[in-house]
Amino acid sequence: MMTCDEAGPLLGAYFDSELDLATVLSVERHLEKCSTCSADLRNLERLHEELSPAIFNRIRPPERERLGESVRKLTVVRETRKPNRTQSALWVAVAAALVLAVVLPVRRIDSGLDRELVDSHVRSLMASHLVDVPSSDQHTVKPWFQGKIDFAPDVPDLSSKGYELIGGRLDILGGHPTAALVYKHNGHYVNLWTSRTDAGETSTQFSIVDGYRVARWINGGLSRSVVTDMNPTELQKFVALFQGR
Repeated sequence: MMTCDEAGPLLGAYFDSELDLATVLSVERHLEKCSTCSADLRNLERLHEELSPAIFNRIRPPERERLGESVRKLTVVRETRKPNRTQSALWVAVAAALVLAVVLPVRRIDSGLDRELVDSHVRSLMASHLVDVPSSDQHTVKPWFQGKIDFAPDVPDLSSKGYELIGGRLDILGGHPTAALVYKHNGHYVNLWTSRTDAGETSTQFSIVDGYRVARWINGGLSRSVVTDMNPTELQKFVALFQGR
């Protein structure tokens, strides 16, 4: 069981989905029993929402650079004074958010494919056309795609892990028919697309477009793409469950 001293320094990486699954589960077990670390995590989430990069887009580039340099210096000074763990975590979070938003390129990858994926996700919600075959039974959803695409998509049942299968639909991505599966988790919808590809295998790539989280990877000649508005930890768990089912 993790202690506060062990879990506290990991909260930032946990929030940004930078930990391996085993560490994520250890942190979450600790958070279930530790009100202090849970409060720290809520503060990080609040800071993330409040420190929008749009605020800094109105600042001229020279001023952005000066502000970024000031933040870096203040972070060093603050850390050498050894404040309490909670104050330090919050200050580092603020400093990191400012540096990322002001000095470094914003970590929001907006490639053409990511944009198309998010547009398709939003369109499915707005048009009330999430599924063509509404069913939580994988043995009903998978055969429905037969004859509509030239491969049989995996349709795992993840309901025991909290990700309920809603159904599937035929979608078009990049001008090609694609199998789309829809899951639901704590009121959040997850669109997962599968299509054939000749590209080599890739590790999972995460990005953000208009507040939606995107995950993409290639394995076994199939390209997988996920879009959702779940938090990064829930998305990371969903991807890990799908990949390791």
